[in-house]
Amino acid sequence: MSPKILLRLKFSLLCFIATGSLLVSACGLNFRSTDQLWPSEMLTLPPITPRAITPEIILATNTPVRFSPTSTKPAVTPLPTPTALNIELLPISACDKLILVEDVTVPDGTIFKTGEIFVKSWRITNGGECNWEDDVSLAYYGGDSLSAPTLVEPYFMPTTNTPQPRIGSWSPKLFKIEPGETVDLALLFRAPDQPGNYVSYWSMVRENGKRIDPYIWVAISVVASDSSTATGWNGVWVIQDPYLNRVAETTLSLFRQNDTLLGFFYNAYGELILLNGWLENDGEIAKGEIGQPWQRVTKAFTWKLSQDQTQFQGTLLTDKKAWCGRRNDKPYPDPCLFSEE
Repeated sequence: MSPKILLRLKFSLLCFIATGSLLVSACGLNFRSTDQLWPSEMLTLPPITPRAITPEIILATNTPVRFSPTSTKPAVTPLPTPTALNIELLPISACDKLILVEDVTVPDGTIFKTGEIFVKSWRITNGGECNWEDDVSLAYYGGDSLSAPTLVEPYFMPTTNTPQPRIGSWSPKLFKIEPGETVDLALLFRAPDQPGNYVSYWSMVRENGKRIDPYIWVAISVVASDSSTATGWNGVWVIQDPYLNRVAETTLSLFRQNDTLLGFFYNAYGELILLNGWLENDGEIAKGEIGQPWQRVTKAFTWKLSQDQTQFQGTLLTDKKAWCGRRNDKPYPDPCLFSEE
C-alpha cells in the first residue's frame, strides 16, 4: 500500500468516526475493550466498554529528532499503546465478504513462551464481488494487540508455503485478490510478558471507511519463559523508522534464542519488516539485517547494548547512519551512533 493510500484510509476512518460522534456519545461507544478473551467467547463478543478517549488511528509518532554523535536528545516521549478501532461503528461493505477457510499456523490455544515472536497465518477466500487491492488495510479490533499497531498493510500470499520469521522466506506478496480467490494472510505477533490466555481480533477495512465482515482472530496461551522477557535484548524497544527520510518512531519487538536474535516492526506505512541477527561479546553486540519478508534486499546493522539494558547504540551500515533504540520510558543514548573502529 502506498503512503498516500494509507494516509487517505486514516483520514477516511477518522472523518467517519468524527461524523458519527453524536451517535458515539449517545450510545456510549468509543473503542472496544482490550480485556483478554478466550476462544469460547469469540463468537459472542463482550459489550463495548465506554472509555474517555478521542478516536484516533495511531500509525507513528512523528517527533522531530536529529541524531549526531554530540546531539542533545529531547525529553522522553513514550509511544502510545495501540488502540483497538471500534469496527462496529463502521458500515459493512456491501460488495465484500471474507470466508475463513482454516488456520495455516497457530491454531487456537497454541502455547508460546512470554515474549516469543510468531507468525499467524489464515487461509481466506474473497467471497465478495469486489477486488481486494491497495485500498484495503487490516485493523486491530479488540483483545490484546500482541505488539502489532492499530492499522497494518495486509500481507496476502499464495497458499504454497508456511511463513517463518525469516527475511526472504515468504512467498511473493500479492497485491490484487479477485473474487473467489483463496490466499493466505499473515501477521507477526509477540506473546505478552505475562502468562495467561490471550486473543487478538482483526478486521479488514477499506479506505472509504467500510469494514469487511467477518473479523478474524488469533488465540494463544502464554507460559513463563526461562528468562525475563524485558532483559537483555528481549522485549519491546522504541526506534526510528529506518526506511524514512523524515523522522517517525515505531516499536521493535525482539526475542533471543540462544545466540540468535529474531525481531520485527511495522514501519510508518504499516508494512511488515523482519529482523534476523546474531549476538557476539557475550550478548553485548548484536549484528544482523532487516528486510521485508519476501525480498532478499536487506539493510545491515550493528548494535551495542547499554549496561543497564535500557538503550542500544547502533549503526545502519548499509545507509552509513546512526540507528539506535530505547525502552519506552527511557531516552535515546547519547551518542546514538556506534562504531566498532
